This record gives sequence, C-alpha cells and structure tokens, in this order.
Amino acid sequence: MKRFSNFHQCAVAARLALLMMLALVLAGCAEEFSWRQKLVLVVETPDGERRGESVGVVRWRDATGASEMGMGQLGFRGEAVVVGLSEGRYLFALIKGRQVMGQYTLLDKAMLGKSLPERAQALQVVGLKGRVPPERYPKLVTFEDITRPETVRQVDPNDLAATFGEGYALKSITLEITDEPVTMGRVEKVLGWLGPYPEPTLGKSEDIYSPIFAATVNHGDFIRRQK
Repeated sequence: MKRFSNFHQCAVAARLALLMMLALVLAGCAEEFSWRQKLVLVVETPDGERRGESVGVVRWRDATGASEMGMGQLGFRGEAVVVGLSEGRYLFALIKGRQVMGQYTLLDKAMLGKSLPERAQALQVVGLKGRVPPERYPKLVTFEDITRPETVRQVDPNDLAATFGEGYALKSITLEITDEPVTMGRVEKVLGWLGPYPEPTLGKSEDIYSPIFAATVNHGDFIRRQK
C-alpha cells in the first residue's frame, strides 16, 4: 500500500508539473496588441456647439486558440469624455464598451468574421475614423449636483432636452484611431471626489433587486488608470 501511495503521489506531481509547463508555453504563445482611439462627442446647445473628447488605449491579449473563437483578454486605460455645457452642467460618456467599440464602429462585417489578430491589426491604422452606431453608444450621464456623486442621472442620447432643456441635442459621436497621447486629468478636474481602486459605486441601494441608478455606476466608469 505504501508503494502504491508513493506511486500515486509521483503521478500527481508529474501531472502538475506538466500542466505548469503547458501554461508557460501557452503564455509564451500569446500575442498582444494595442492601439489608441479618440472618442469625440459634439452637442448642440442654445449657445452653440460644445465638444468633448478623450484618448484611451485598448490592450487586447490573444491567448492561444482564442483568436479562432473571437475571444481574448481586453483592457482599457483612459477616462470618460466630459462635455462642458452652459450653466455649469456637464455631460459624461462613460468608459464601458470602449474596449470593443472600435471593431463595431470601424470594421466592416466581413472583417468582423476574421481572427482576433487580424481585427486587432486592422484597428491600428492611424486616421481610421467613423461614427459610432447608436447601438454602441456609451452610457451618458450627468449630475444634478457635481459635488455629490449620488446625484448622478442617466441621459437619453436621443433626448438631451429632457435632461438639459430646450435647444440641447446630441449631434454626433465619432471614434478615431490616433497617435495622440492618452488623456488624463480632465475628468478628475471636474469630479474632484473620484477615488482610486477598488472603485466604489456612486450610491448605495437597500434593494439589491431594484437598485437606484447611482448604485450601478462606479468610479471606474469615469477613469481607468491601469489596465
């Protein structure tokens, strides 16, 4: 029995060693891609057009075999777009969705069927630009009181007037591949209360099944410093 136990332990150890070696090999086979993209919002106001933009970097890591399945590890570093409106009001386009926005905005349907490396390479052409389709719009928010995070409110991109009043309308949202540096500090200048990781929510809700909107938004929706 003792000899069998030793044999079993050796077999387990050998399998673990093999798995570790395989993990190292797969990690070494992974490809990494990155590109910078600029998101631009243009808003009509009673006082003329207002514009906001931000440049972020997308990092896309293709683990072995992931490209055939269209998957990979996505990351984003950058900040939300902030548009300064009249009377001290602001409109923010949150970060969520920016990792995949490029392929659905800038690539045609034929390219979307290609492997991850092919799509990633196609998204590294500086100057490539397009209008973001409505179904890929970032979430838009504003604050009733910019100093109080719990007063965050969602904004309907098709009806800015419902939130800001007559004369306000979203004119365009565009995305462009760029070699400009990543923008940082614009959002923090407006939202001085933004904190570091672990990025708490902007509000708390007693009902976990029907949370208030502020409880569904966190600091990481406005800025991601490392990814």
